[in-house]
Amino acid sequence: MQPFNMRELAQMANMSIAQLERYFHKVFHLTPRQVLLKTRLGAATALLATHDEVTDVAALCCYTDHNVFTCQFKATVGITPTEYRAVLQTPVTRPENLSSTNV
Repeated sequence: MQPFNMRELAQMANMSIAQLERYFHKVFHLTPRQVLLKTRLGAATALLATHDEVTDVAALCCYTDHNVFTCQFKATVGITPTEYRAVLQTPVTRPENLSSTNV
C-alpha cells in the first residue's frame, strides 16, 4: 500500500541496490519490481471481488493512474479488471446432461 522505493528497501536490508536485485533474483527468480507487480496485481484480483470501483482498486494498489493499472493488469492476467470482475460474478453452472453417475 506504500510507494515502492528501491533505495529505501536496499538500506533496510543493509545492501546496495545491485546486491538486493541479485539476491531477489536468486531467491525469487524475479526482480524486485516483478515481485512488486505480482504482489500489487495479486491484491488487485482480491479487491476486484469486492464492490470497490476499479479506480479505487487501482489507488489501493498504489497506481496513481488507473489506465496504467488496467494496461498492466491486462498484460499480466490477459483480460481487463472489469472483465475479470465479470468473470468472478458469473455463476458456474453444471451441464444438465452430466449426471454424477457419468462422471
